[in-house]
Amino acid sequence: MRIALDARKLTHTDSGIGNYTLNLARALLEEDKDLELLLICHPPHKQARLHNPRITEVIFPFPPTSPFTQFALGPFLRRQHFDVFHGLSTRAIIPTIRAFASSVQPIITTVWLRLCTRRAVS
Repeated sequence: MRIALDARKLTHTDSGIGNYTLNLARALLEEDKDLELLLICHPPHKQARLHNPRITEVIFPFPPTSPFTQFALGPFLRRQHFDVFHGLSTRAIIPTIRAFASSVQPIITTVWLRLCTRRAVS
């Protein structure tokens, strides 16, 4: 499986969203050895680097707070190859869901359920 992850907030790992993104990427790679990540990055490319051969980085020209993100992210993602997209902004999610309505899965729910069922007490 290949997951596209909006990593544009990964520039500051001391921030909540940056730290969350970094930890999510690490946990997903650790959880599934066949998983590939497609990180959607933004220049200037000063992100916390995740060095892993299963990670591909692509540059999206707009920052997460840009009003152009909601219009440009859907067409940009259609040119990429992935199974699931995980975005960090509801502003960008709505047009993306419309563009990929048949392939959007709630990744957090999926990962959370996997972790909870694995650690269930007998």
